[in-house]
Amino acid sequence: MGGLGARRGSRGLDRGFDLFYSLFDREFDVEQGLHSVAVRFGVEGVFRGARLLHVLTVVLLAAVGLGLHLGWFYWLGVAVVAALLAYEHSLVRPGDLRRLDAAFFTVNGVISVVFFAFRSGRSDALAELEAAGTPRPIRDALQRPARTGFSIT
Repeated sequence: MGGLGARRGSRGLDRGFDLFYSLFDREFDVEQGLHSVAVRFGVEGVFRGARLLHVLTVVLLAAVGLGLHLGWFYWLGVAVVAALLAYEHSLVRPGDLRRLDAAFFTVNGVISVVFFAFRSGRSDALAELEAAGTPRPIRDALQRPARTGFSIT
């Protein structure tokens, strides 16, 4: 469940952001007669879809945490991601898209960096990779510091 849940969770996060992003092109899509999600479901439909996908993301991240028996640091990361997603949704409303850039670009980047930091900052990450069935050559490569000095141990 761990790898599958993580992939689906990240896809839900991406697709939720994609829905917000589609609002940038809505007027063009209408003018050109395109049948985009933003045109078909409208601005409110895009917001409902993004909200649903972002809730699904948090649920799947929680499923990964439960399936891999991850510790408190991971759960703190999930909570921060959930709070940032809620903040993102508070920045824009269907009738007021002025802060869509901040919601889409800024919060998306912050979420990526924050969750990476919470997930990568764990000292037992290699044990989790082994428990998840990650092949030894990949674990060994991750254990060696890269030229940048990054290591997950």
